[in-house]
Amino acid sequence: MAISTPQFETMLSRAWDRVSQATGLTNNTESGIAYNILAAFCSELRDLWMQLEQAERQSNLSTAVGSYLDSIGEFFGVIRRTAKSATSTGTTSSVKFTNNSGGSITIPEGTRVWTTNAVDRAYFTTASLVIPAGGQGYVNVTAANVGTFYNTGANTLTNHNAILSGVTVTNELPILNGRDIETDENYRTRISREILRKEGANLTAIREALMDIPGVRDVILMNLARGTGTIDVFIYSYARDVPAAVLAECQRVLDEEVAAGVSAIAKAPITVPVDVVVKLQITSSAIFSQTRALVSESIRGYIDNLEIEQGGGEGTLIFQELAARIQESSPDIVDSTVSITIDNIPALRANQTLDVGERFTSRVISIS
Repeated sequence: MAISTPQFETMLSRAWDRVSQATGLTNNTESGIAYNILAAFCSELRDLWMQLEQAERQSNLSTAVGSYLDSIGEFFGVIRRTAKSATSTGTTSSVKFTNNSGGSITIPEGTRVWTTNAVDRAYFTTASLVIPAGGQGYVNVTAANVGTFYNTGANTLTNHNAILSGVTVTNELPILNGRDIETDENYRTRISREILRKEGANLTAIREALMDIPGVRDVILMNLARGTGTIDVFIYSYARDVPAAVLAECQRVLDEEVAAGVSAIAKAPITVPVDVVVKLQITSSAIFSQTRALVSESIRGYIDNLEIEQGGGEGTLIFQELAARIQESSPDIVDSTVSITIDNIPALRANQTLDVGERFTSRVISIS
């Protein structure tokens, strides 16, 4: 039962009842010396009760906060996650610079790139980059500060401060690995799950262990995937393709966490490329390059966020949904026609399904 501090009036009333019964004193007013001594004593006693209540709360996993919760977590070997800067380093989300000028140019290290709708959402290049005339080059970037505020979607980093004419920039893939300092609520949940993990690894515990691996964005666990005593685990990373190092670390964790006799395999999903051709009819006042960028972002945003197929249609590409997103991506679009190619084979304008363990990814997008 949790400790609860008694009300001061209740403490004083009980104490006076005992004193008056033992001594025969009756003056329980502010003029009574004995009553005032008793009130001072009860005030001190109430402070002690409050300290005891606070100590009990801060030693309990369900109520501890701040540094007290940190101490409990450290006891179980779980450290609070610190804030982290979003970065393309270690992923395939590098920023692309395009040189539309007639000569070779150099993008200096430390060049600032940012989003149009939030100037403060800025990144800096981590190396210099030389691009020949008419060419393109990729360079890693790191956010100006830590936190999820700096996470950004695909094709949003479109501004730069390189003093060079004819140079454009974009991020073809989202950069989403920025992180705020972990909240007490989330940290408390991870500690409680770690306690369960120590008692025995179930599917929830396995998932939590994998989610702690840097570079893992999400996991799909398929129990009994290859029969009794088997688990297949499909890994989502922040990169389009799961890095080999991330996959190897996931397998190492599985080997440690899963009970002996159970076959658990960490897998990268099989990617099925989707090429999209769009023909647009736009208003006379529309700027085609801007409309094209919005359509491209809409296409990649839909296709690249489809789930891994688990056998229930989770990864199905719904053609009408894709067509609707394209049409609605800009108010300047009067009409549009869409055709798709799945894994180099022209597809009907119908829903496209997958085999278990596969997922769709966008590849070539042609907009005219």
